[in-house]
Amino acid sequence: MRVLENFTLGDGGDVLDLSGLLNGVSVPNDQEFSGGYLQFDNSGGDTTVKFDADGAAGGAYDYVPVVTLV
Repeated sequence: MRVLENFTLGDGGDVLDLSGLLNGVSVPNDQEFSGGYLQFDNSGGDTTVKFDADGAAGGAYDYVPVVTLV
């Protein structure tokens, strides 16, 4: 898992491109979050992005931490 320090939110801030992570994953109707493929967890002011390859409907995979934004 990677850690990105000094990640800046808002207008003119940083952009997190997750398109490479989602390539090859059939996400219905662009429902990355509601379909259970991506999840943000906040802890102590840091945000961890997690990915589940088969989403909420599948049971073969669990969420895997991808990056923590600090």
